[in-house]
Amino acid sequence: MSKNKSTFSLMFYINGSKTRKNGESPLMLRITMSGKVVTLRTKRFIKREDWNPEKGLAKPKSPDANNLNMFIEAFRAKAFNKYTELLTLHDEVSPEQLRDALLNVNAARGHSLMEIWQEHVDDLQKLIGIGSSYANYQKFYTCKRYVGDYLLHLFQVFS
Repeated sequence: MSKNKSTFSLMFYINGSKTRKNGESPLMLRITMSGKVVTLRTKRFIKREDWNPEKGLAKPKSPDANNLNMFIEAFRAKAFNKYTELLTLHDEVSPEQLRDALLNVNAARGHSLMEIWQEHVDDLQKLIGIGSSYANYQKFYTCKRYVGDYLLHLFQVFS
């Protein structure tokens, strides 16, 4: 029994029909699998003149291009990882399933408080020097550690 080979591609583009008053357009992601297409918003914006449609990236000389291009590459890597993860769970993967997985919609498994806190701490660590400080990261990391230690102690007492 042979599996049908499916095509999978990601394309970042700007939606020029939804331009804001300041001239910025939303950055979108198009997911294509075996002819089916789904789009999603990335919640990022860029001016049309700062966008390179051939490369699907911000032009290097535009303001904040480096940050946006790093976001795009990280989002692309996350999409490929989620796609691979979904393929291990299901025989066939639809673009809707991938979109939902990327947006954490209809997630079958919930996240614990400590998992969410760890993701937040990891995000803060990546933003040191960009949008956050090391002291802010350190405060959240230390507080997460103390709460984790307390929860371990609490559950050992009651078990």
